[in-house]
Amino acid sequence: MPDDYLIKQRFPGMTPAAIARYARRWQPMRSYALLHIWYTDDWAPAAE
Repeated sequence: MPDDYLIKQRFPGMTPAAIARYARRWQPMRSYALLHIWYTDDWAPAAE
């Protein structure tokens, strides 16, 4: 997931490791979260 092209664009300035840490909150539904991010044009990560 952190190596996905669109995911890298939606998480600007974050390393793949930081994206993976952020995505842990979505387990076990990460596939559905990824689809939501892909199909929602204005999605942005929440501040931690």
